[in-house]
Amino acid sequence: MRSNPQRRVEVVDSGRGIPADQLERVFEKFHRVEDPMRMTTGGTGLGLYIARELTRAMGGTLSCSSTLGAGSVFRFTLPRTTVAQVPGPRTQVPALPGPISRTA
Repeated sequence: MRSNPQRRVEVVDSGRGIPADQLERVFEKFHRVEDPMRMTTGGTGLGLYIARELTRAMGGTLSCSSTLGAGSVFRFTLPRTTVAQVPGPRTQVPALPGPISRTA
């Protein structure tokens, strides 16, 4: 039986970094890391939560490491699958209709 290795992807940024005590919290709903220089934070705090939930639903993991002043690395892994491993019926996708011409 063949092993089913994981596929790993890394996203690296060179931003201000995330404090160590916030690394796991960034994946919580509505959590945002406050910018100490501006005292403002954008976004809703849902992006990383949704990304982790989707990754977990596909059997993978999403994590982060960071260095203050140097940036962060986000990593996710997903199991490799083949078409034979995908559950459910196999159906043909219907072809889309051609271009529609409009006349006035």
